[in-house]
Amino acid sequence: MTSIKTPNPITELALFHLKPSTDRATIRRELLSAAKVQALYSQYPTYLFAQIEDPSYIYLLGGWSSVSAHMDDWIPSSTNQSLFTSLKEKLDLVYMIHIGIDPAELGVFRLPTGRSGKIPMVDAPVITIGRYFLSTGQKEAFLNRFEKTQRHLDAYIAPKTLKGGMRVEPRDQTDDGVEKEEFVLFSGWGEVQDHLRFAKSSGLREFSQIKDFLEGTEIKHVSVWEN
Repeated sequence: MTSIKTPNPITELALFHLKPSTDRATIRRELLSAAKVQALYSQYPTYLFAQIEDPSYIYLLGGWSSVSAHMDDWIPSSTNQSLFTSLKEKLDLVYMIHIGIDPAELGVFRLPTGRSGKIPMVDAPVITIGRYFLSTGQKEAFLNRFEKTQRHLDAYIAPKTLKGGMRVEPRDQTDDGVEKEEFVLFSGWGEVQDHLRFAKSSGLREFSQIKDFLEGTEIKHVSVWEN
């Protein structure tokens, strides 16, 4: 009997850049309204975060039942196209990626502390978004090393949490047409300085071994967009 493969739920991460002439209070209201519409459509919570390094960069974090539900159903829908038309004069889309993290596993974004004692991700004052660009053919080696060394980061940020996953379709490609591999990691912190202090800790020395399998990284800090 042939089994039918069920599409996997995914997490969406999109980055927008506000145009210089854009009024932040106005665009925040409009983006919050758009996020609510998306959440109603997708049936997954949708959040907005402002980058701490440069607050003109705004992140949207949401979930979908599948890549197709986002790309084939939502993106071309009249509802989304109407929202996009009203916003495109005020911001630019820098990137939009899908991550192989079940949004249900990102329940830490709103689940109560409960028995685990873990702090919901969205309640962390600062969240680090790390994009790790893997060298060609190094996916399994990277994941194995990350699994062996992430305990240092887990222990350092506890009771705050972390969650990571591989980027899924559509992915960037090399000039030769080979799909690039990327790992995205979310981690909660009390403040940016806590992350910088981890960078000087003994635990980082082992955790940083993941760099052996990377072409580059992009590490940014964000907080829930308040104003």
